[in-house]
Amino acid sequence: MAAPIACVDRWYLRELQIDARACIGCGLCASLCPSDVLEIDGECGTVRVALREACELCYRCESACPVGAVRFAHVACARKKTSRAPGAAPGQIL
Repeated sequence: MAAPIACVDRWYLRELQIDARACIGCGLCASLCPSDVLEIDGECGTVRVALREACELCYRCESACPVGAVRFAHVACARKKTSRAPGAAPGQIL
């Protein structure tokens, strides 16, 4: 599973995903990306995420893909409570 790229609200994260099986390697998504997040993988001829952290969530790549291989999926956030009891380790999960 790929790393999340940006928080949309307090319950969901959005994650840029490329379906390599569906990708036809046209490169339209990569050419429209203002942050050069996507690139063509020379070995398999499909698009891959190169700079995930640079994504601006403009959604140009997703809307341009002619086969729907690029998408931003919702990923549920796990809520964690941390202990503030005396002697508890910082970030300890209760």
